[in-house]
Amino acid sequence: VDGAMEDYQKAISLGSNRGSPYSGRGQIYLRQRDYARAIADFDQAVRLEPQANNFTLRAQAREEAGDIDRALADYQEAARLEPKNVAALTAQGGIWRKKGDFDKAIVAYDRAVLADQELPATYKLRAEAYAAKGERKRAMADVSRALKFSWDVSSLKTRGALRLDDGDIDGALHD
Repeated sequence: VDGAMEDYQKAISLGSNRGSPYSGRGQIYLRQRDYARAIADFDQAVRLEPQANNFTLRAQAREEAGDIDRALADYQEAARLEPKNVAALTAQGGIWRKKGDFDKAIVAYDRAVLADQELPATYKLRAEAYAAKGERKRAMADVSRALKFSWDVSSLKTRGALRLDDGDIDGALHD
């Protein structure tokens, strides 16, 4: 980390007109949970290279810092720049869920599923949004899709919780 930080500092001190040194240093600050410095570096990266990755990184820093509205705007911009950017789309869904707007979360997850229909995590996330909204059949259908792609603990826990809520004790125990 120290060597990487020195390299990024050197590139920046030489008057770099590229966003990558700021983005790289910002990622170090993000890992160190120094969100103010991370955001400042990602601001520079976005200014120099307004690319989806830089918006996504700034959104992550803003979200961790508790600024979910501005994080959402950055995730939306990343998805506008790269409409098939599943990470930006699912992150939007996560923020909408935090805000309690499950309909908007589901719309974001729908877009993510359209971008890549073979990612089990997206189906699982959408299943959780459906479940929170009270649409249990749709939730169960999505978690079943997720499990067809990948038999993993997280999806099994989600399906087990849905089954338990439905009174299916045997199914919940099985999962």
